[in-house]
Amino acid sequence: GYRVGIFLAAAISFSGAVRSAETIPVRMIDGLPVVEVQLGAIKVDFLLDTGGQLAITVPSPLINDATGVRLGTEQRKMGDAAGNVFMVRSLVASSVKLGTVELGPVNGLVNYKWGLKIGPGDAPEVTRKGVIGLGALSSRNILLDLSAGRLVLFDRSGQDRPDLAGWRKVPFTYDRAGVVLQVVVNGATAAMSLDTAATTSVIGKRAAVFAASPSPCRGKPASAQFCGMQTFKQVQTGDGAIGALTVAVVDLQGVPFDGLLGVDFVLARQVFIDFNAKVLFIEDTARPG
Repeated sequence: GYRVGIFLAAAISFSGAVRSAETIPVRMIDGLPVVEVQLGAIKVDFLLDTGGQLAITVPSPLINDATGVRLGTEQRKMGDAAGNVFMVRSLVASSVKLGTVELGPVNGLVNYKWGLKIGPGDAPEVTRKGVIGLGALSSRNILLDLSAGRLVLFDRSGQDRPDLAGWRKVPFTYDRAGVVLQVVVNGATAAMSLDTAATTSVIGKRAAVFAASPSPCRGKPASAQFCGMQTFKQVQTGDGAIGALTVAVVDLQGVPFDGLLGVDFVLARQVFIDFNAKVLFIEDTARPG
């Protein structure tokens, strides 16, 4: 499995049924999206993390009778974008609610320190919280509307969905690398994973896009973890352009994609993930700011 959050400068299904769209409030803390999750009798703030296929991670202090979370018997091998490998204990959260939706038992992991941190200072405090991710959410079609402070869950067996007229359609694959789409920059293709736990979009310094585009790594030591920021003025994907994209150029290791579309990308657009059709719908015009 992968945990691929990037910090700049600083597979389980739901058992509950959603008959119609369910709107979940989202707050931005430390620049990252947080939702309220109820574990048993306890309500806690968890990071909303679309990277990879992780279902849930729970910090050790929350593994108790009050939350209904108990340790499992397995050790799982997890990697992150810094090339770190972790052996992590499994767990079962017996009762998990997101908004009014009862999710039922969810298999997950004990929360652990993960991610590639760039620059001085600590990683955002919010990353020490638990995580709820696509391993749980992918039994729904999902609207990410973070700038409006909402996550909307849609029943995959129904026809209910947002008005997607004029939105770009981008096919994606979904596996342990998460939701991965292909983008084209200067004629070169890059595989990008949608990751709301990344504080900025990133691309690996060895990506093929730099064969036809100057790299900020030029002239820097081969060991450089962070080369600088790069703006691609015209990014093509799916059935058209999605505008400019500014990325941190970093030394991504041990991940099966070229980069991450981080929370900056999602905050500037509405994104609807249709797991039935394996199509990402992206609001045509990025919002200012």
